[in-house]
Amino acid sequence: MHRHYLSWGFAQSFHRSCLMLSPALPLQTQHRLLRSVELMLQSFARGLRSKSESPEQARCFATALLTLRDCRETLEESGNWVPHTDCVQRYEVLHSRLEVLCWDSASGEHGQLPFPGMGV
Repeated sequence: MHRHYLSWGFAQSFHRSCLMLSPALPLQTQHRLLRSVELMLQSFARGLRSKSESPEQARCFATALLTLRDCRETLEESGNWVPHTDCVQRYEVLHSRLEVLCWDSASGEHGQLPFPGMGV
């Protein structure tokens, strides 16, 4: 985990931002956002604990990336995706870091990502 300390910090920071936004959202949207952000954090943590460049690590990082994207979609649909806010800036940094981690962990699988539609 120490190797990806900054990325983990951005994940926790984004999680806190979503927790702060959630009370202002409709109940169904609030549940969807919190479920996605919690799964993102759990998957990321599992990926950090997994053996480097293993299929398990690649799967965990890809799950974290996909659930992070679901957070964005939820915020966009609810009208709470406002450019240049702390939440959006944290999302953008975390998203780019998770993409790199996905590609790096997939290098052990000869570049094959664990989900269809995520490769070239």
